[in-house]
Amino acid sequence: MQIINTKINSADIKLSMEELVIINNSLNEICYGIDMDESEISVRMGAELDEINNLLKEISHIIEKLEACKDKADEWSDYTPRYVRPQHGGFSVEVIQ
Repeated sequence: MQIINTKINSADIKLSMEELVIINNSLNEICYGIDMDESEISVRMGAELDEINNLLKEISHIIEKLEACKDKADEWSDYTPRYVRPQHGGFSVEVIQ
């Protein structure tokens, strides 16, 4: 985790995919794995179960987006540039798989 910026009531941080998965799994365990009364969860976590579940959904969505980007990058890494030739206003690259 890298702290980018801190303010009075917020912080900008950078998390790795592994760190996001740890947070996601922890929140998932709180929401769905622990057999505990909602009021007890609220006392222990300092947030209502609905708030925790909303945070879980947001983090899960971020993970899904990152995985989709990685899949796209992996797809493109399967292509090898064949050659680059000048073209009017830019370059044209032909790729082979």
